[in-house]
Amino acid sequence: MMKGINVVPLKQISLDKGDVWHGLKNSDEGFNGFGEVYFSNVNPGEMKGWKKHTEYTLNLIVLKGEIEFVFFDDRVESDTFNNFYSITASEKRENYKRITVKPGIWMAFRCKSDERSLLMDIIDSPHNDQEAMKKELHEINYNWNV
Repeated sequence: MMKGINVVPLKQISLDKGDVWHGLKNSDEGFNGFGEVYFSNVNPGEMKGWKKHTEYTLNLIVLKGEIEFVFFDDRVESDTFNNFYSITASEKRENYKRITVKPGIWMAFRCKSDERSLLMDIIDSPHNDQEAMKKELHEINYNWNV
C-alpha cells in the first residue's frame, strides 16, 4: 500500500427490483466534505494521466467496466517516496471498492475491460483547472505491460 491511499471494499446489495451499491457516507474515512461529483469514461485499452491534485482528496469508484489505477509518490518526505502502487477496481462484487487518494500523489489509469469503463470521482471542493498538475504518460516511467 502507499501512504495517502486507502482502499475500502464496498457493499452491493442484491434486490429483486435492482441492486443497491454503496459509495460514500459522511462518516467514512476519506470523506472531507463535498465539493463535486464527476464522471469519466475510459475507452477499452486507453490510458489517462498523469495527474496530481494539490488540494483535493479523491474518492474513486468504478461503476462500469474495469480500471487499473497506478499511483506514483514523488513526495520526498513520504515513507513510500519514489514507489508505484497499482490496484484494479471494477463493478463486479468481488472487486467493487472505493479508492481514496490524498493530495500530492500522481495518478494514471487505464481501461482493462472490453467495454468502455465509467469512473465516478467524489471530490471535497468544486473542480478548479488550476488545482492539479499534469504530465504526459511517458514523463513518469511505468511499465503498463506488467
